[in-house]
Amino acid sequence: MTEMLRVLIWAPGSSVVPGGHRVQFDHTAAALRSHGIDVNVSYDADPALDGYHVVHGLGLSPEQVRRCRVAGTTVCLSTIYWSQRYTQGLDLGMDSGRQLQRRLRLAVGSALAGARLRHLEKAEHYLGDLLRTRLAFESADLLLPNSQQEADTIQAELGVTTPSSVVPNGINGSVFGQPPSSGERDIDVLYVGRIEPHKNQLGLITALAERPLRVVIVGPPHPHHEAYFRRCRDTAGPNTQFVSDTSQEDLVSFYQRAKVHALPSWFETTGLVSLEAAALGCNVVTTDRGYAREYFGSQAWYCDPAEPESIVAAITGALSAPPDPALRQRVLERYTWEAAAEATARAYELALSRRVGPAGSVSAKESG
Repeated sequence: MTEMLRVLIWAPGSSVVPGGHRVQFDHTAAALRSHGIDVNVSYDADPALDGYHVVHGLGLSPEQVRRCRVAGTTVCLSTIYWSQRYTQGLDLGMDSGRQLQRRLRLAVGSALAGARLRHLEKAEHYLGDLLRTRLAFESADLLLPNSQQEADTIQAELGVTTPSSVVPNGINGSVFGQPPSSGERDIDVLYVGRIEPHKNQLGLITALAERPLRVVIVGPPHPHHEAYFRRCRDTAGPNTQFVSDTSQEDLVSFYQRAKVHALPSWFETTGLVSLEAAALGCNVVTTDRGYAREYFGSQAWYCDPAEPESIVAAITGALSAPPDPALRQRVLERYTWEAAAEATARAYELALSRRVGPAGSVSAKESG
């Protein structure tokens, strides 16, 4: 009898401040179990690794990848990689691993020429973190980016040679796949998500403060950014409503009542809330920084998060257009957790076959 595939999904520290990646892993794990894969999820720093065929990690250090290797497991890494062009203003170009450290030092040194010592020390710390990320990625058997564009960026900026298998983000189709409401959409602009600087709610609020639009911000403040949350509230116009706590049922209702969902983040690998909103009939405005265009193509409106005029123009365009049933269908066909689990299971089999050859001894399903 073929042995059942045993997988550990390991994301150390992700339970401290849950986010989209935590949602991604929890739902993917549940869907993988329905495919006959034995999956455990750990957010601990030091879980037991014995007995697993695959460790599927997020945010693992090179030392943690090495631990997996010593335990004899195949290692797949979800990357969630943000381009350095956006995060640090560095255009790294295409480099081999041997060239990367020199090129990074030149880029950082040029950017910080004349800076004080503490800034140079910060740059050295950043450089070390980026090189460690590269080492962890290079040490894995397979990388699992959320888009082909992300895979290409990792290869171009870090010179990583580890192969990739794209696993798209998704939504819970049983919750967010229900038919859009036929009732009135009385919310002009909806934002859903944790309130923090990266998500740029302040940019959205500032851009719309003088506009006669009903704006609803749904989500809790990030525990480390209470001051940012207060600034958002102080800047908001009289037509802006904040909802910190909501049930999943109420969240569905907010999507069904909204004409447009806006996510003007400084960077997005995709934006799970954009997918949820699209599935429930909202027109989607999202950032032009990141990989969202690979998911939405020409069926969304894109904005520059640094330009209030760009945010307003994108929202105005989305408000003036009817809902797009083809976008809803696209999301429900391609971007559910079931689809993500199928892609993940194929990736595991690919990683195992690369390591043990075609006659590997484990399978996603038991067979007699």
